[in-house]
Amino acid sequence: MSLSTPVKSLSIVSQPTHPHFASTTLTSSLHYSTDFYLIEEFFYAACELQEFKWASFFLQTVRAHFPKSVKSMRMLGMFYESQSEIVKAQEIYLDMMENDPSDSQTVKRLVCLFRDMDMLSSAIKVLNKYIEANQEDFEAW
Repeated sequence: MSLSTPVKSLSIVSQPTHPHFASTTLTSSLHYSTDFYLIEEFFYAACELQEFKWASFFLQTVRAHFPKSVKSMRMLGMFYESQSEIVKAQEIYLDMMENDPSDSQTVKRLVCLFRDMDMLSSAIKVLNKYIEANQEDFEAW
């Protein structure tokens, strides 16, 4: 897809600058997997740029369609991380790991969270436990 190719009804650029105005057009027309991929990427960019209204908007869009999915829960944790609400993010990641200890992305997210909080012993403990069960994951090594 080239940059000049419009995405079906996902033209955020042509929408008003406030996310609440764009919600009716965007959420009512999502049914392509590429739309959700783009929304996820927009969410990560908004978190990185600390544009929390936009990040919240994109997160709500995903959660409206997939309220309890692993990815939307992980995105919620990342949203809390970006807002420096570390305890909430940690609780989400720990709950997710309790439900599925083999979820590598959540484990790695928690390890990064512990590392960023200078809780290196906790990060190493979680990572060692994960590596014991998933020795084939070279990224974790």
